[in-house]
Amino acid sequence: MTTRTPAALAKLLLLTCDQSYFDAEHPPSATLQTLPDNVSSDPAYKDKAIYQDHPAFEVDGPASGYVLLRTISRPDAGAKLVVYRNSTNDVIIAFGGTDGLDLRDWRANSQSAGWSQWKALKENISEDDLGLFRTLDALGTVNHLHFTGQSLGGALAQYAAYEYVANRRSADAGGTYTPSEVTLTTFNGLGAVWGLTDHIKNERGEPAFDPGMLAGIGSSTHYVVANDLVSRLGGGHIGADDQIVH
Repeated sequence: MTTRTPAALAKLLLLTCDQSYFDAEHPPSATLQTLPDNVSSDPAYKDKAIYQDHPAFEVDGPASGYVLLRTISRPDAGAKLVVYRNSTNDVIIAFGGTDGLDLRDWRANSQSAGWSQWKALKENISEDDLGLFRTLDALGTVNHLHFTGQSLGGALAQYAAYEYVANRRSADAGGTYTPSEVTLTTFNGLGAVWGLTDHIKNERGEPAFDPGMLAGIGSSTHYVVANDLVSRLGGGHIGADDQIVH
């Protein structure tokens, strides 16, 4: 049975998910906290009854020691992520989710269950603009690697965790690798099974999705809103032994 994500960690991951919604007007914060996006030229943000509140656990962010390491953005695909790291080389990767009425996000939701955005975030544009896996390679050995995302970003987090572990297993000639350093936590995330089933292939081009790929993961939880449609799409979630927290 997969261990549930500890509550203290889940709170930090939720703050990181908030940071993943950065844009040109609201850059991600240097330290882990809520994204300061309640000040905007958009008139909708003037309603302080909606946008002025901050979670009580926001103070846990700066105290955790996590600082912004880098962002990856692929504007043509509407895809983005943030990477935070602390002094013990624990790393959080949070994937941006559906951003309001952004048509790029809804296209990714409806046409590929987010896979088009995940593909873009893996791509190396240049040596100064690396994709996610080259970025992780540059970090060397990490202590813990936390994949997280909200909404559409939840599917991207699952794709990333799956392919990261698959790559590590493939490179382990002795077959002893266990992904105990990896965690996967999503918040009302889109499911990933359809995307993985459609796109994970073997060398002959045949479907090769392995539902047990994340066996031995350090911890995993999928938090969902019971009456929301998003988490019911995508064919199901991976990595948490079907444990869904409402």
